[in-house]
Amino acid sequence: GAVVAWGAFQKQSADALVGQCAQRHERGDYEGAMQLCSSALAIYVRLNYFTRLLGWHDGVFWADVAQTTDNIGVVHMNLGDNAAAMNFHQAALTLREHHLGSEHLDVAATRDNMGL
Repeated sequence: GAVVAWGAFQKQSADALVGQCAQRHERGDYEGAMQLCSSALAIYVRLNYFTRLLGWHDGVFWADVAQTTDNIGVVHMNLGDNAAAMNFHQAALTLREHHLGSEHLDVAATRDNMGL
């Protein structure tokens, strides 16, 4: 019902923000990209929390949280804030290794972003 419709709307909104973040990032507008990706991450985290409350152990949207967290790390790197970048990449790596195992391509992509 209404909860599913709300969740679907929120997911679509976050996905659109991620798309806009990527466009800003490609144009070199890293501050704008950061704002958009941060807004998307907040939505994904909230959605993941609610799905955990509804009984999904780790939540349904953990992959969106991990990807957007990794993306924010890339933006931080482009802004010259390497410490923040590593913190975000480490958070994404932890999520991805937990859910996907250490040999998955997404785990390798995060490690590459970290320079590992």
